[in-house]
Amino acid sequence: MINYSLSYRKVTVKNSAGQSVVAYKAYATARSQSTMNSEEFLDHQARKLTSLYTKADYRAILSQICMGIVDRCSDGVKVNTGEFGSFYPSISANAVENAEDFKPTVDIKKVYVNWSKGNRFKNFNNNSVKPQYRHILTEVNEASAVQANNIGLSSFTLHSTASKTAAFE
Repeated sequence: MINYSLSYRKVTVKNSAGQSVVAYKAYATARSQSTMNSEEFLDHQARKLTSLYTKADYRAILSQICMGIVDRCSDGVKVNTGEFGSFYPSISANAVENAEDFKPTVDIKKVYVNWSKGNRFKNFNNNSVKPQYRHILTEVNEASAVQANNIGLSSFTLHSTASKTAAFE
């Protein structure tokens, strides 16, 4: 079940006369219901799948794959893993006035491994299991509801991004 909340955002649109005007439109935002750490994920996989692999097997496989990707990317290789996608090296560096002044050891600040999603991650429509959706309050309004309940209030004011009326005020 994918939780989502709606909030109004200010956008600029063209009216019928072709003029730019400000409008408010409601956008859905996915909300995670919890966070699963790697140990919990490995436990889940080991319990869910009926295979010969154990949690330790999954951990070792993932560790080896990660080390291999980092190793190849550090050699300047883009690694295409199929369904997972591609991993490739990227850098953040200072700009210099003249190319001759560029010193890699000084001017390159960070090295990253970027990820380009594979088909399974690009869109749930590519998967056999289709998601279901549940509308929930925004984080701010959820906190307001809990606070109102804790002090015995029967109602509370919605935060402006969750209420179209408030968004226009």
